[in-house]
Amino acid sequence: MKRIRFGSHEFDPVTGELFRDGKNVKLQPQPSRVLSLLLAQPGEVLTRDQLREALWPDGTTVEFDQGLNYCIRQIRSALGESASDPEFVETLPKKGYRFIATIETPLESPSQPPMQPGTEIPKISKLPMPLSRRLVAGALGLSLLLIAWNWYSGRSRSMPKSILIQALVPLGMTEEDAWYGDAIAQQLIGQLSKTDSIRVLPWSVTAGLRSRKLSAIESARRAGAESVLEGSVRKQDQRLIVSAQLVDAQDERVIWSYRDDRAGDDLGAVQDALSTSMARALRFRIVEGEQPLGRRRPEDPETYNLYLRAVVLGDQFPNSGTAAAKKAFEEVIRRAPGFAPGYAGLANTLVMEPFMTPSAPRENLQHALSLASKAIDLDPAYAEAHAVMAHAYFNAWKWREAEKKFQDALRLDPDSAVALQLYSIYLATQRRFEDAQLHIRRASVLSPTSGLIAFSECIIQYHARNFKEAESACRKTLELDPGRSSAHQVLARAYSMQGMHVEASKSLDNWTQNFRDPVTPKLWRAYYLARAGEIAKAREIVANWESDPLSKGMAPPLAFALAKLALGDRRGGFDALSKAVNSHVAHCVWLKATPELDRYRHDDDYRTLMAKFDAQ
Repeated sequence: MKRIRFGSHEFDPVTGELFRDGKNVKLQPQPSRVLSLLLAQPGEVLTRDQLREALWPDGTTVEFDQGLNYCIRQIRSALGESASDPEFVETLPKKGYRFIATIETPLESPSQPPMQPGTEIPKISKLPMPLSRRLVAGALGLSLLLIAWNWYSGRSRSMPKSILIQALVPLGMTEEDAWYGDAIAQQLIGQLSKTDSIRVLPWSVTAGLRSRKLSAIESARRAGAESVLEGSVRKQDQRLIVSAQLVDAQDERVIWSYRDDRAGDDLGAVQDALSTSMARALRFRIVEGEQPLGRRRPEDPETYNLYLRAVVLGDQFPNSGTAAAKKAFEEVIRRAPGFAPGYAGLANTLVMEPFMTPSAPRENLQHALSLASKAIDLDPAYAEAHAVMAHAYFNAWKWREAEKKFQDALRLDPDSAVALQLYSIYLATQRRFEDAQLHIRRASVLSPTSGLIAFSECIIQYHARNFKEAESACRKTLELDPGRSSAHQVLARAYSMQGMHVEASKSLDNWTQNFRDPVTPKLWRAYYLARAGEIAKAREIVANWESDPLSKGMAPPLAFALAKLALGDRRGGFDALSKAVNSHVAHCVWLKATPELDRYRHDDDYRTLMAKFDAQ
């Protein structure tokens, strides 16, 4: 079958490929189908309704305009023309489109002049058709049949089995409202996850890909998703406008598109309409059941919006959103005292605070436990509340209670990547490394692009003394999330334990460049210098820290204690560790598993320290 020629372009009706001067021009499948339709009827106006019927005959799109406009833009770009001065595709406002260039039909006799747009074909049904004309008619008929088959095969292809939902891009919105895109995406993931018909990748995957600066299609392919939902949100004249489209990650066709334009900013109504529309388009059912009373959305849209904002702010760990998230969650609880997610959200924020602010009061953990307990009272089947309570028990060093609550959370939601990740860390701190690796690998399968889960794996491998595997996991973490500088620190520790002091120093340099606290990296450097035999330099760093007024009354970091031990000051090292335990420093949860303390595990000082630790 020969190609259809127009000007310097050729179009292959069998493959849907476009060529210019013999060279292939990239054109995605859906725009290719639109061009096929236009080429099949040159000079004739194809209305938007006709195009809708041809491309989506089963009505699986709610908002067609966005998808069609995208296709026309792609066609113009491929043909090298503009809408204001078209050479090939003419737009007829409020009507449709028309192909206006000269078409050269395949297999046309050389003596025949090229077909002009709008040329009427003579009616010859009463005359015998010459063989050559019958061949031409047959060829054209087959060509159109193949075009039609391309459209049909594209539409009959099975719907995607997995979706990556990207955060909606906030367009022209103030910094105060920039969280809308994240909030809508997070809640949409939660709603669409209530079906067994399609796998919706968790928010941790979306968050892990955010820093990669990939296109939507590249992100979906990296995450192993068959499709990707992308879109935007904006405010205009007291109205909230949301646009979205679902794109096939393999052939880049637009499967479904959507637009929501409503007065006010009721994000709950927006997410309901969006999820319902997508479910209808993809022919799956969201298994809602009756929402437990404790998880029912507050009737006041402003209160629910405030909750969504708090969730997004809390998700910014380890950045500066914590204080604002706490304030927002507290206001949600005041307005909606029967809303369990408000209590769980505030509890989670309090549990995470000690990792960002070492001076955070220990009472925060008790308050977090009380809040999580209230959430569970309101909704005993709320898996997230059980996971938050488990995390609070873990950081309070109440190991048995933590284990029970982690298991409760995973019983209620076995596919919670967050619960699996937290439980794996707990298991590793208890030196149950095989179980820890099993759970973190399960979490990694569920969230393959999560930088946090990859980082958790490198921590677990390091504490399991699998230093080579820890190196590999650290590199994976930095590939997924270049901003997670703590991976450089774990990498430095892995190198140091293998006697690779030069490599450890380089990794420490990388960590120092991105770490907001300059003191801690210096103390780790003192430890590495002492292990490398550079005793004088190590002692100078330690002495400078001890004489610094800021260190007075401060719980000594782990690195300070390790540096003291490496310098041969056993009493000073264990005194520092004892002070850290007494002050309930968050990172002491790793004391049982810390590889740097292996040589002291049979000493009386170490046994005394662990007895104090377990008694906390």
